[in-house]
Amino acid sequence: MPHKTWQPTNRWTVPCCYDPSFAEDLGEIAARTGLAASRVIELHAGTTYRVYMYGFAPGFCYLGGVPTELSISRRETPRPPYPPNTVLVGDGLTLISTFSMPTGWWLIGRTPERMFAPVRNPAFLVEVGDTLVFDPISIECFAALEARVASGEIVAQRARLR
Repeated sequence: MPHKTWQPTNRWTVPCCYDPSFAEDLGEIAARTGLAASRVIELHAGTTYRVYMYGFAPGFCYLGGVPTELSISRRETPRPPYPPNTVLVGDGLTLISTFSMPTGWWLIGRTPERMFAPVRNPAFLVEVGDTLVFDPISIECFAALEARVASGEIVAQRARLR
């Protein structure tokens, strides 16, 4: 029987704010990779990721395909809890969190979108196997989109691929 190649069902564009108030570890990521902070953002936002799995906490979304230039180990010691919907990097993955908790990952940005909303149908926004890109947004745009999400709107854009 011939081997089937993986074909994603959806391509998601998720807004992400890389403002220093949300990307607390951007400077450290830049230092560890030897890249300018602007290049770190450019690489992170310019990559198409594959949704590998949900795990650790409901809706905690693991994304593969991080550029090798951004491949850094996780933190040596966990940091204090961070806000929900934080975008994280480490160990060759990028993640979108759903709950405030301590972490060993590096904070690179935040999305106003909710990957997990128990009152939404479906509760999980993206499907395992989908692809996802981050759309850089300003802090002002973040605030406007966050208000729309709070009213129940999905602000991430989905393109059906098949």
